[in-house]
Amino acid sequence: MTITQFLERHKQLNGVILIRILRASQGRKLHVLELSNRLYNVKYPGRAANPAQHWLAQNPIPMADAEAIRQYKRELWRLGVKLRNAQAAGDTDLSAALERELEAIRRHLRSVTLPGGRIKNFPLEPDLAYHAVFNSVKRVKAKAQAECPALYDFIRDRVHIGQYCYLRG
Repeated sequence: MTITQFLERHKQLNGVILIRILRASQGRKLHVLELSNRLYNVKYPGRAANPAQHWLAQNPIPMADAEAIRQYKRELWRLGVKLRNAQAAGDTDLSAALERELEAIRRHLRSVTLPGGRIKNFPLEPDLAYHAVFNSVKRVKAKAQAECPALYDFIRDRVHIGQYCYLRG
């Protein structure tokens, strides 16, 4: 399959649209926010145009505060004691309810903390845009490896994805 046939066959894929945008802008570096705004037809410039973006990058917003995490951990311990007592007494209904509550708290803690226990920060818009662009191109690259080796080589050798995206030489 030729590159043109592959691009025509998969023209609805975001990665193919991104490659076409990069080819049309050859010689120009495009910020990932600009690319993702074009890709998803967003009509606003996003937070990067906001002067507060620099402040946000240096002062990230945590997903939870330390006191809330401590209270969740205390509640986990308290519910664990109740669960052991309910299991010792043979109360299966209470045990099941406590296990569900424990799992819900653990799930929430996993979503707001890192594996070491540090609190996660909300991702900034440029980070989200970078991952959207990178993953779109990565999916097309995987498809091209199987269907169109020439396009795979083109993507591997010439497409640069970073904060600024462009086609190399």
